[in-house]
Amino acid sequence: MEEKRVAVPVATLWTTSNSPREIDSIILGKDTLYEKWLSKLNYDERLELCSRNLVQSQALFNEPVLILEETDGWSKVILPEQSTVKAEAGYPGWIPSSQLSSAPNESGNRKVRVKGNTAPLFSANHEFWLQLSFGTTLVVKQMYEHFLHVDTPLGEGVIKQADIEWGSREKAGNQLVDSARQFIGLPYLWGG
Repeated sequence: MEEKRVAVPVATLWTTSNSPREIDSIILGKDTLYEKWLSKLNYDERLELCSRNLVQSQALFNEPVLILEETDGWSKVILPEQSTVKAEAGYPGWIPSSQLSSAPNESGNRKVRVKGNTAPLFSANHEFWLQLSFGTTLVVKQMYEHFLHVDTPLGEGVIKQADIEWGSREKAGNQLVDSARQFIGLPYLWGG
């Protein structure tokens, strides 16, 4: 199986390549317009993501995926960092192939995670590139006083030190509660 990485801020893992509805088309390309999509979804359309079994999960920028098959612009994948009772190897599903990229050369093991709801990722020349979500993990190439150079599926990126925390996903109970507080009032999205 070939490994690739998610190359958009958030990629939805669809149950089948036919699962997306017309209203979902704005999140299927390289420019995923998630905020616009979420603002357009009414209660019933959100509920259909679960009740019609359209969505399995979501994967964050730089998350690894294992490619099982590619057809008609879609990749059937497994998310190895998201084990489930459905598949111990990770959630299975479909992601638009345009939202995936070759895995970056992640030499080194110094990893950081986005600690706020979102954080800007800049290109190597410090121009705004993408808005990353909470929990997005990146590998550090080089560290400076106020920012880090990181490996990404799109090439070398830059992120502010103030926007990240060092280490793995595991947290102590009080850290989990503090992290959860920043999402109070955020509407629930199945699979997201």
